[in-house]
Amino acid sequence: MHRQHISVLLGGLALAAACFPSLCIAQALVDGASRAASEPPPTHITLVKRTSGTYALKATIPQLGGIDFLFDTGSSHSVIGQSMLRTLSQTTEVPYVRELRGVLADGSIRILPIHRIAALRLGESCWIWDVEVAVFPGDTRPILGMSSLAGLAPMGLSLNPPLLSVSGCQSEAQTAATGSGGPATSFSAR
Repeated sequence: MHRQHISVLLGGLALAAACFPSLCIAQALVDGASRAASEPPPTHITLVKRTSGTYALKATIPQLGGIDFLFDTGSSHSVIGQSMLRTLSQTTEVPYVRELRGVLADGSIRILPIHRIAALRLGESCWIWDVEVAVFPGDTRPILGMSSLAGLAPMGLSLNPPLLSVSGCQSEAQTAATGSGGPATSFSAR
């Protein structure tokens, strides 16, 4: 008899099913269910569909305010332009971390500096601390890439309506209380 195994994530509850042609038995996975019960609900961040077919989201860098970032899961790193780095550096430290040898979409290779931004907020309450960004010359369009998105997993994407649902957010209070990169330690002006 042919049997299929199916796993589904439904409302934070992981279900596994052994499905036979006429019978399907579903069982909640204990690990997934207990984890889902103890985790806060996901944070939903509005995406905006551009005429080009790409999606963007509003992110806030405390020293600069709201900025439109291209949402790009195909980009290994988040990106800002040299002009944004220069503006940000006037009010806070943006330490150099290392160089990155990057292969661009057109196949060209560039050596780019990586800098660390103290904080980035997505939506109203989803904080990401110690964000590493590749810095492109000039006034490059900011990109939110996998170097920032990976820490927010698990995540989900809806295209209708356009929403990003993330579970790995930190709050401003959590980070400030632990002393790990929160406002008390990261937003010092030079």
